[in-house]
Amino acid sequence: MSETLYYLLAQPYELGAQAITATDSGGTGRATPLLSGWYRTLLAPTAGAGGGHDDPREIIGQLESALGSSLWRVEMLATGLVRITYLSTGTGTVTLTNDVRNLLGFASSTVGPLATNASATAAYLPTHCVFAPGASDDGWQQVSGRASVSAMPDGTAYGWQDGRVSQSREITLQMLPRDEDARALVSAAGTNALDVSSTRLDPGASEPGQSPPWSVPMTLATCAGLECGWTDRLPEIIAGTHTAYDEVYVVPPSYEAKTTLSIPGYDQRRDIGPLTLTWAAYGTVT
Repeated sequence: MSETLYYLLAQPYELGAQAITATDSGGTGRATPLLSGWYRTLLAPTAGAGGGHDDPREIIGQLESALGSSLWRVEMLATGLVRITYLSTGTGTVTLTNDVRNLLGFASSTVGPLATNASATAAYLPTHCVFAPGASDDGWQQVSGRASVSAMPDGTAYGWQDGRVSQSREITLQMLPRDEDARALVSAAGTNALDVSSTRLDPGASEPGQSPPWSVPMTLATCAGLECGWTDRLPEIIAGTHTAYDEVYVVPPSYEAKTTLSIPGYDQRRDIGPLTLTWAAYGTVT
């Protein structure tokens, strides 16, 4: 994937306690569990409480902390793929649960054995995330609050308003790969535009442990009413030079978004939209 990913919509998901283990210089088969609660990938504070979809923990940082940051590094690369690196002496192996394996995009639950400073990179982009290299995006637009106003016969006006406004953003994601075959054929970045055949009629099955590859329709089938993270500055967030992102909800008419060819007559790339986001708050990844 040589293309740059600029956009990420990351939705929260609820996990039970995850019995992850590691064999490394710290011991054999030592328990490194993730606590039960709500998580989000990348766009969440590592120290989130995890008590609700609007205050999730960040799973990559939580996994690194559980494994021991002096022994292991867990990170997202500029490609959007997750990489696990063993930092200590001897060899190291991590055994993920099926849910965490799928959420992070790994093809196997066993990561390693890895020698010192050796790495294993996920085969797929993380699930419950929509990555895109391009988008048609008008930015945040103010939407007026509730008001009831009438003009009086003498030219004055009488009315009531709630004094509130909201922020809305309409986005069409562009140049997504059609599916995994198209991704491989044209070395495309971004989340797939189409589901695999086994999930096409039931993309929410096994939530949140669906096997990758993920797709935009799978997010639209599972994100309603959940506070998501959104950024159009993904390279900077991955590099650690920017920490802020937007907390958003995906609202109608997003769930009727259309999939079209990005380039007329060319089958490998798709645009999807419009997706309508409403702004809830600012978030920070620290």
